Amino acid sequence: MKAHFRSFHPKAIFCGSSSAGRAAASQAAGRGFEPRLPLNNRILKLSSMKVSHIEHLGIAVQSIEEALPYFTDVLGLEYYATEVVEDQKVKTAFLRCGEVKIELLEPTSPESTIQKWLDKGNKGVHHVAFCVEDGVANALAECEEKEIRLIDKAPRGGAEGLNIAFLHPKSTCGVLTELCEH
Repeated sequence: MKAHFRSFHPKAIFCGSSSAGRAAASQAAGRGFEPRLPLNNRILKLSSMKVSHIEHLGIAVQSIEEALPYFTDVLGLEYYATEVVEDQKVKTAFLRCGEVKIELLEPTSPESTIQKWLDKGNKGVHHVAFCVEDGVANALAECEEKEIRLIDKAPRGGAEGLNIAFLHPKSTCGVLTELCEH
């Protein structure tokens, strides 16, 4: 009796478990390495985007004042800055956790996207921010080329003087993704 093993490309990226994606990965594995990966039922080139690290995790809270003691007194994280970002209608508080920052996000208006997100019953981790070395504009162009849904078509100013842009979670495995550059 012959044993059957599932093979897949070792660098395959799946945002779901489509049979087309698995078939493409299996086929790629039989031919050896090719710089193309299955994603959302499309074959894409490997990324040229240079992500250096997770810049921060954005956590939505109704009140920074109420949330801060958990992060400082219980977890022992170092709180180092608060900033209001007027155009995003949000107040931020930053904490250090090793090399990664935690950004607490408090809405400053009922029209804030954070307030709307909280009003839907969501709470906790809102987004993951990645630092890109080759610029947010270049990263957005690459994402658009790969049919990733963009929230921001161009970089804009964010907290701590960063250039930022967001990718829609419907194209990013359900994770609201922020791209940042210093």
